[in-house]
Parts: sequence; structure tokens; C-alpha cells
Amino acid sequence: MKKQALRPNSANATAKTKANKAGRNAEKASRREAARQPHRKRRIYIWPGVAAVLLALILGLVAWRSPGGSPNPSDVIARVDGEPVSYGEFAHELTANRAVVIGYFKDKYGTEFSPDFWTTAVGGELPLDRVKRLALDASVRRKVQQIEARKHGLTADISYRTLLRTMKETNADREAKVKRNEVVYGPVTFDEQRFIDDSGQRLFQALRDELQPGFAITDAEISAYYEANKTQFELGDSRTIRAIEVVFADEQDRKQAIGSARSKLNDILAQLDGGAKFADVYDRLSADSASGLSVSERVYDYKTPRTESINHPVLMAAINKLAAGQTSGLVEDGLSIGIYACVDKSGIAAIPLNEAEPQIKKDLASTAYNRFVDELQRKAQVEIDDRNMAKVEMQ
Repeated sequence: MKKQALRPNSANATAKTKANKAGRNAEKASRREAARQPHRKRRIYIWPGVAAVLLALILGLVAWRSPGGSPNPSDVIARVDGEPVSYGEFAHELTANRAVVIGYFKDKYGTEFSPDFWTTAVGGELPLDRVKRLALDASVRRKVQQIEARKHGLTADISYRTLLRTMKETNADREAKVKRNEVVYGPVTFDEQRFIDDSGQRLFQALRDELQPGFAITDAEISAYYEANKTQFELGDSRTIRAIEVVFADEQDRKQAIGSARSKLNDILAQLDGGAKFADVYDRLSADSASGLSVSERVYDYKTPRTESINHPVLMAAINKLAAGQTSGLVEDGLSIGIYACVDKSGIAAIPLNEAEPQIKKDLASTAYNRFVDELQRKAQVEIDDRNMAKVEMQ
């Protein structure tokens, strides 16, 4: 018996087809309706602590960018031949010129310093504008020298960031030396103001030394400078001093022998008061090696080491008071005690030109260097960041 193939009922098939089509149409309509509706935003929940941190960061950023606030230390105030001058560098010059501007307004207008001093115009001048102008001039002068030093290989980086890093490294090194009981000259650590000054002076001195051979200094210039500045080379007096004294080996020797030495010298003073001549007493003691007193003759003038005044202040003060033919009283100074007579005194007009020449060359080279820097400053292309400059305030 043959199995008859099952055929779908045509009525049922038609109904199913219509139902499927209707479902698809409804789904499409739903999607179209959804597309026409605004998208619903997903809600993002932030924990209160995180929200507070974000708010603080946002407010800090707004305050930093606020036109009314002071610039950041790294903000660029100006560019000199393309090189940035940061606010940190500029602030150094503001501080350096603060007292200058206060003094200027005091001397010219009688203006006393007050909380609103910087923002109060006097005689058509605003103190804040003046201190900014002076600080900018000084910043430009510093920067052109830094640029020139870099050209000559005296430094590799002239940025403010490198300056701060170098200061940090320098201070760390100095602190380490102190811990190792090594000698450190100056402060253990530099603050920024002093480090900028100190590092700048050393760099610019190196630049002067580098450029000095190129400064042509003639003999005529040296002679003219010498004649125009003779007071600078005046030497004062020259004294020839004869001494009758005792010089002790050390403090213990002084304690043991001071009584005997003082007694012998007082005897000599008594002889001088009685009419004896210093020259005769001096000659007699020169021939008497057993007297326990020593005699000597020395010249005190501009060639006398300055350490004499430091090491023997009482003696030098007594000698400088003596006129020719005068004798001191008993002079005790450290490890010496004696009587001193001025046998000759003469005035020396000035250091001879040949001896003054090395110093004159240094002075003329310094003048030539300053003229060189003046020219660099005059030619420098300076671009001011007006927005950051407007933020600068003074207290």
C-alpha cells in the first residue's frame, strides 16, 4: 500500500504566512518608533569621594588659568631671540628691583610704601609698571649672556627647568659633604634667589674670560685710564719702622715670659723718658745678643700684606699713628710686645703705571664686556606674552 505524501493545508499555510508578515511589520514599526525617540542617557554613578577630588582638580585648573592669578613659575613671560624667559626667572628680577622702585618713588614723589603702593599711580607713573619694566630689562640682559655662553660651549642648557634641577643636585651634593664633615663654603643649601645670582655670576665671569682676548686694549687706553682714575691707585704713606720687641713662640711661651719681657721694655721706656735717644738704645741692643730683646727695621706701605692688619690689628693701628721721629709706648698684640719708632715717613702718590697695568686691563676688559652685552641687548628680539605679563602682581 502506497503511503500518500502529506500536503499542507492551503488555508492554514496562508494564515501562517500572514501572521509572520504582520509580526515582521510590527517589529519594523517598533524600531522606526524607537529611532524617532530621543536616546535615553546611561546614568553614571560617581562615588562622593571621587567626585570631590575631580571637583578640586577642575577648580584648581580654572584658578590656574584665571587671568587674575599670578603666573606659574614655568609660564613664559617673554622670549628673547626665541629663548623663553619663565616667570620664575622674571620673579627673581622683580625681587631684585623691588627696593629700587620703592626708593625711586620715595625720593621723587615722597611716596610711602603701603598695601596699595604698586597699583597707585603717582605723577603719571605706576610702580607696578616700573618694576616690571626694570625686571624685563634685567631678564633680557641675563638671557642674552646665557645665549652667548652657550654659543661658546660654556653651558649646554639655559632653561629654567635645568636651572632648578642643577640647584637641587647642588644642594644635595653640599648636604652630603656636610654629613661627611667636609668643608662647604657659603650656605649648606641655596634658595632659588641666591642660586640664580651665584650661578649667573660664575657663568658670566667665564664668558668675560673667554671673550677678553678679543677685546683690543691699547697702551693709550691704559695710560688714559690711569690718569683719569689716579685716586683709585693712591697708596697713602710709607713708614720705616724700627722695633725693639719680644716675639713669643706660642701662647704658653708668652704666659711664661711676658712678665720678664714687659719689665725689660718698661726699663727702656724709662731710659727714653729720661732723655736717651731711641737710635742709641736700638744700636746698643743690636750689638747685645744676650739682652733677650730683638731689634728689626721694616717698611710698611702698600706692599705690606693685608694679613698684617688682620693678624696684628693693635700693632698696625699704633704704627699708622706715628709721624717721623715719634716713638710708641708699650704695644702688646697677640704673641708680640714691643716699642716702635718711625724713623722715616713719606707719601707715595700712586702705584706706578707698570704695576697698575694688570688691574687696569681687567677694568677695561670689564668695560668692553659690558659694551658688548649692551649691544646684544639692543639687538635682541623680545616678544612679551601680554596675557601672562598682565597676571604679574607685587606684594
